[in-house]
Amino acid sequence: MNAAAIAIGYFQADIRERQRQAVLDIFSLACEPLRHAGSYDFGTSDLAARVRDAGLVLGRDRDFWHTPPAAALFLHRAWITRKNHALRSHDKSELAA
Repeated sequence: MNAAAIAIGYFQADIRERQRQAVLDIFSLACEPLRHAGSYDFGTSDLAARVRDAGLVLGRDRDFWHTPPAAALFLHRAWITRKNHALRSHDKSELAA
């Protein structure tokens, strides 16, 4: 994940290692549905709260100010929008993707 984040310009050159690891940990949390065997039940998962909480902790770090590249933000938004639509429409095939 680190190499992919570097490749899309996600990390600034001066990022501290603990901050880089915190961001990678959030990435790992966010990818939980992709690693899950079988269908992931977003309806009963506390994943969003765990990602939010980890982001809030990182956001409180006064030495960390990071704005991801716009293209990366659009990736986040597109994926989340797709999952939210699938939840509302009860389209289980979209939830697995």
